[in-house]
Amino acid sequence: MAKWIKRTVKTCLLAPVGAVAVGAVLLYVPPVQNAVLKVVLRHVSERVGMEIAVGHVRLSYPLDLTLRDVSVRDSVCDTLLNVRGLSVSVRPWPLLRGEVFVSRLELDSALVHSKQMIEGMQLDGTFGRLATEDAGLLLKKRSSSSTACCWPMRR
Repeated sequence: MAKWIKRTVKTCLLAPVGAVAVGAVLLYVPPVQNAVLKVVLRHVSERVGMEIAVGHVRLSYPLDLTLRDVSVRDSVCDTLLNVRGLSVSVRPWPLLRGEVFVSRLELDSALVHSKQMIEGMQLDGTFGRLATEDAGLLLKKRSSSSTACCWPMRR
């Protein structure tokens, strides 16, 4: 009887760990990435009130995200961003502290039109390639609903 109880307790404690591990591994499978992308894009588009589309997504180990054919349109169908390729490398350990540390960011063939979304500034233009290497971009969640951003940040 005691063995049965120990086995049940072990199973109950290890099952959530196993489920998280399997979920993490599944995120690196391309069909799962495409399904997750659809859900995330629908949620983000509704949340920000813009149409966001991504043609192709790839997540590679550890946290290198590549997006192809990204477009963002506002509610009146003005194109705010059109990017042929976007590549981001995120360090995994700061995520455990609730921080996002971007160590590499690359934009390829981008059209940017910020309208008046950034107070006191308007950004309009195109560029062939914009890249940062080892500069670092640290995003932290503040106690309020906004996000703090510090760039460059060395770690």
